[in-house]
Amino acid sequence: MVGDREADDPAADDDDARSVGPCAQGRGDGTIGRMLRPIARSPLLAVLPALLAGCGMRLTAYDALVRPGEEVEVRARVEADGPPLLSPEPEGVAVVLTGPGGVEVERLTDDDGWAVFPLRAPTEAGDHPCPVRLAGGGADPAALCLAVRPADEPVVVVDLDGTVTGAGPLAVLAGRAEPLPGAAATLTALARGRTILYLTARDDWLLPETLAFLDAGGFPPGPVLVRRLTAGSLSAAAYKREVLGGLRSRFTGDWIGIGDRREDAEACIAHGIPAYVIGGEPDDLPLGAAAVADWAALARALGVR
Repeated sequence: MVGDREADDPAADDDDARSVGPCAQGRGDGTIGRMLRPIARSPLLAVLPALLAGCGMRLTAYDALVRPGEEVEVRARVEADGPPLLSPEPEGVAVVLTGPGGVEVERLTDDDGWAVFPLRAPTEAGDHPCPVRLAGGGADPAALCLAVRPADEPVVVVDLDGTVTGAGPLAVLAGRAEPLPGAAATLTALARGRTILYLTARDDWLLPETLAFLDAGGFPPGPVLVRRLTAGSLSAAAYKREVLGGLRSRFTGDWIGIGDRREDAEACIAHGIPAYVIGGEPDDLPLGAAAVADWAALARALGVR
């Protein structure tokens, strides 16, 4: 979560992605893809793995929203510390996760750099930070949040880019993103009776900066789910729809969706979640979605003070 994540913990809009703090993926042609296309055609691509191999390693841990006592798999990933799509994934690296109760589990990364940890969620609802580290060092430690909630937990699922900030991923990376007026206050009020779930299609490479933005902006804690951008990943819209489908099959309470695009609303409505679109045009929205001018208008629509 935003307030509970360790200082060394790691973190475009949306796999069962990650949370604000430790208790804080799609086939498209997005901005990052367009930026990298000229590089992909360059002969320099053949030597990039060797160049990046000297850059050290990066460890990312992914939050999970789970039910009490549920058998789950949580994930961490190791890669060379470089740009998305260009960072080779180290295989056979020992990764150690400290689960609830202090029990350590060690797993080796596969050929895509993933370490998968089977866990049984605690029976008590709450946020459980799980530190993750490399057994042999070589990367900053991370942490994931195991957010344990009852199946009927009310949830607010909220997009990031264009919804809680008007800035894009590059501004977030540079530390120049600012929250939209009223976003943090409205979500904080909603968090008094609901879990806030941040669902973004941003690549996980931006996770640390995303968490820093949410912390600095005073946003309430909650799982932050990001996607792993690959050459064959889903579009942002398809990614969100897939993630929400997996969650709604296990969490059946009263949900609300908040985004800034028709695609955000469609992903929610496909799974029975009423959606609000910040700055949306009413005539351009699917049935079941409502347009609101800004966060103040959303607060009024939801009866939030």
